[in-house]
Amino acid sequence: MAYIHAKKINCVIVKHLSRLERNYTDAGSLIENLFVQMNVRFISLGDNIDSYKNPHNITSMIVPITNVFNENHCAQTSKKIRQVYDYKRRKGEYIGAFAPYGYTKDPEDTHSLIVDDEAADTVKQIFKMFLDGKAKNAIAVYLNDHGVISPADLQAE
Repeated sequence: MAYIHAKKINCVIVKHLSRLERNYTDAGSLIENLFVQMNVRFISLGDNIDSYKNPHNITSMIVPITNVFNENHCAQTSKKIRQVYDYKRRKGEYIGAFAPYGYTKDPEDTHSLIVDDEAADTVKQIFKMFLDGKAKNAIAVYLNDHGVISPADLQAE
């Protein structure tokens, strides 16, 4: 948007209208107002919309109706994805991309975690130090001083 206002670009190209904005009123405002005022050409490849070649497409009913359907589709897709994740969690399946420190993903079932014995010892040590009243920073310094590999470095291996 900064480049549009600075007049550094004069054309916006998207694969589909749904890629411009999730909210249909915001998309309509951009296409019908801002782009027109700033003399910015708008092209939606998948929807066959080009404000330069067919300026009447921008003001026709197809753009707002398509944007309403796109917004509804995004909301429904998001709801379905959340339902799938909730279902998996209720079944006890792990859905994260990476196992939390102290665990590894089961090689036979990526939705299950198994204890990483080496890291589990470190987790127990951290927990004990915390219960003994050590500050988080002091614990981190201790672990670094004793060469304990950080979780980020473990994932990089």
